[in-house]
Amino acid sequence: MVVLMLTIVGTFASMFFLKQLLCPIALTASTLHSALNGEKIAKLPVDFGDNVGQLMTDVQYAIEKIDSFDKSLKKTSAIDPLTGIFNRHIAEQRLLQDIARARREENQMLVALLNVDHFKELNEKFGHNLGDVCLTQIVATLADNIRDGDWLARWSGNKFLIVLWNFDNKAAMMVLKRIQENTVKTPMGELLQFSLSIGACEYKGETDLDTKTDLEMLLIHLDEVLYQVKRNNRGGILLAE
Repeated sequence: MVVLMLTIVGTFASMFFLKQLLCPIALTASTLHSALNGEKIAKLPVDFGDNVGQLMTDVQYAIEKIDSFDKSLKKTSAIDPLTGIFNRHIAEQRLLQDIARARREENQMLVALLNVDHFKELNEKFGHNLGDVCLTQIVATLADNIRDGDWLARWSGNKFLIVLWNFDNKAAMMVLKRIQENTVKTPMGELLQFSLSIGACEYKGETDLDTKTDLEMLLIHLDEVLYQVKRNNRGGILLAE
């Protein structure tokens, strides 16, 4: 009986100490799982000197690296890698916010879609490197001609979107014409006059649609306006209400 009791006590004691030993490992596994699934995580203790403590230290280091990489990826995924401005995905999110703002403030904004004309032929004639130079210089020109609070994005390969606030039609046309008058300096030192077709329209928020539907309607209208420019007056500007 004494031996049996000692065996039972020893077994329970072993299980207790084994559970205590495995507790940090279970905590480490749970924390790592939370980190990989993007959940809120607690910081692991890293001040133990044994092998389990070293494991927790290494896992905490890995978690911090994963978190840093994830934040960096989210930041860079918002940016077009060539031009350094917003990509289309982020631009659509910004437009949703601006539509809500225009409604809330009973304000208006100007949305313009710019197409670099004959861009395919430019790439074929001068090469894609020069095409990239052209796009980056166009973006620099656009950035120089908009104010704080306005913004621009790369909508597609050779299309750019501009959103202007607190404008009047005369000033907006001056900005768009000034952009059209610029040239691109090539790496060979040559000056290349680029042609831009620009379709623009005002958004006043005077609808009963939800913001997402309103955005879809705005983009459809914007595409139609740009199409008219490219069909009837390539290299021109059409500002529609």
